[in-house]
Amino acid sequence: DRTRAFPTHGNHPHQRGFMPLTTQPTKIIARYDKLAHVLAVYPTAFPESMLRIPRLILLLKALPPDVPIIMPKHPLRDDILEYMAKRDWLDRERIVDWDETAVYYANTVYFAGEMGRGDATNGQWDSLKTEQCSWSMARPNSMVQRLFTGNYVQKKTKPQILVVHRSDATNSARMVSNHDELFAALAREFPQCDVRVFVGAEHKFEEVVQMWGEADVVIGPHGAALTLLSFLRPGRAVVELGYSGRARRGYYSPAVMPFPASYYQSLAVGVQAHYYLSMADGMYTTTMKADIEDVVLLTRRALGNVTVMDVGEKAWANDGRAELG
Repeated sequence: DRTRAFPTHGNHPHQRGFMPLTTQPTKIIARYDKLAHVLAVYPTAFPESMLRIPRLILLLKALPPDVPIIMPKHPLRDDILEYMAKRDWLDRERIVDWDETAVYYANTVYFAGEMGRGDATNGQWDSLKTEQCSWSMARPNSMVQRLFTGNYVQKKTKPQILVVHRSDATNSARMVSNHDELFAALAREFPQCDVRVFVGAEHKFEEVVQMWGEADVVIGPHGAALTLLSFLRPGRAVVELGYSGRARRGYYSPAVMPFPASYYQSLAVGVQAHYYLSMADGMYTTTMKADIEDVVLLTRRALGNVTVMDVGEKAWANDGRAELG
């Protein structure tokens, strides 16, 4: 209304409620009758590109096809949209690139993920932090799983173990320092399985969906790659490597962040995956040394709880297009 703005729709994620505009916007992209968005706490971060998919599916299912949807620009986002458009899951022209320096006006705005007003937020609008909450990660990602694994047909004859390697992480944060030893131990202890390494930066999105769809057990350190658990078939397993250390720095520094134990556990539960946790030696911003003996033990338990599908068997009786309405 030109006098108030909701700053958490795309920026200022730690503020809540409608705030007075200190300056009038100088850049207006467009005016719409109806407009939807899938913005989140960290609009341009890699994990948010993944966590934005369930929001997008909810909006595609609920809204008429003529309602434009704002999405932040990101290389992964482009790969996701191309993948979905190729399968006629969405019209690529419907997506509006978000410009964080601009203001968008609409008579009606649709969005998915916010808690809204109520007792839980003391009468205020929540600041989109539900995208970071455990319970909100678990529930909608089952829709992602159903859609992206809907046409899966088993081709592998051996159980597949996928080991995430954060060799592409900034400053090697949470990269497993003894990754080579861990990989060798897994290959030695489980000769009946194919043990593969996954480095996110080395694969296109379509390859990512295929690799994670084929995986029976995923082993990986806490980090963005575990958002890809949404692409597992039901009944698979994950062994997360947590970090035990906590640096002493400023309150808002990522280095001070304690290990959020329920974060990916809830996502795993949401996609019907068995969850196991092995604590590694390290911190959020440093490399981590895995407890190889513990990881091997948990992997053996995980394999014991996973039913390997027969060649030619389908993950679902029907494809997942029903998730789009």
